[in-house]
Amino acid sequence: MPLYLVHGFKWPRTPILLHVIHNGLEAASPDWTMSPITSEALTTSFRKLWPRIMAELPNLRFVEQYDPVATGRVERESDFAFVADQVKEYGLSIDAATLTDVAAPGEAEASGALGALRDVLSKGAEIAWWIVYNGDADRQDLGNGDGEEEEEEEEEGEGEDTEKEAETKRTGGETAVVAEKAKAGKQ
Repeated sequence: MPLYLVHGFKWPRTPILLHVIHNGLEAASPDWTMSPITSEALTTSFRKLWPRIMAELPNLRFVEQYDPVATGRVERESDFAFVADQVKEYGLSIDAATLTDVAAPGEAEASGALGALRDVLSKGAEIAWWIVYNGDADRQDLGNGDGEEEEEEEEEGEGEDTEKEAETKRTGGETAVVAEKAKAGKQ
């Protein structure tokens, strides 16, 4: 149940989903950017799209806010992920002196590589230091509910998923509509 101290900005889910679709990142889950597969897919796509920016962000990471004990999806997950150039992981607490040692990002930082990346991903988002709680950073649920329905379907062996069903499972029911619209517009 780590706490993260991150320097970065918030990237909303819908633009994450659109980036995943438009760049053909089929293995990526827009609802769980911290997963190694998704993180690598996003970072690789960023390097291809914006090599000059990414040359200055070798430690770029994605951090999720997640509360596994919350009852609803909206309460468990946030509608954004953090894109960060600095991440410090802590246990259940952070010494307050640590927070006072963190310098507030100045205008120079915001106009550097992280600011350039922010401008292409989430223009106008605030670049700041954030304390982020993630109660299950290694979670297996990719944002499509509690996982029970999916396990039951797999056990029943109802056959192969259609492409639409697979996309809905991977992206979550709420974002599937956006995915269908984006795919229709791309074709």
